[in-house]
Amino acid sequence: MARRPPSSFEARISAIVARTAAEIALAVRQNISEEIVRVVAGAGVKAGVGGRAAVAAAAGPRGGRKAQSRADKLRKGWSEADVERVHGFIGSQPGLRSEQIGKALRIGPKALFKVLAKLRETHRVNVKGYGRGGTYTVA
Repeated sequence: MARRPPSSFEARISAIVARTAAEIALAVRQNISEEIVRVVAGAGVKAGVGGRAAVAAAAGPRGGRKAQSRADKLRKGWSEADVERVHGFIGSQPGLRSEQIGKALRIGPKALFKVLAKLRETHRVNVKGYGRGGTYTVA
């Protein structure tokens, strides 16, 4: 069935929505940059001056890395929060392979394997296919 050309009313509504979306995106970007400046300024750096060098100077001599305790270094590879995050992602984007899920969520393969095993074990996801080609959907 052929689509009919949009009416002038539909075109005006579309233009208004596009303008509104652009203004919202601009407001969000400005808010984020103001928050970053506020955080960096709170660390003893002048607001609006410096860029990367200013952030590095605010972070201190170790480049912003905090000292890790032994418990932090030896923590488990995954948590219940990771399980919920992966489950939500699979719900929003069904049909992806495990590699694609891990890449999108920036979770290492070992931790992701354990998270997906937990989701399969609790019957919260369905797998279509097997091995590397298996795709995941929410049960």
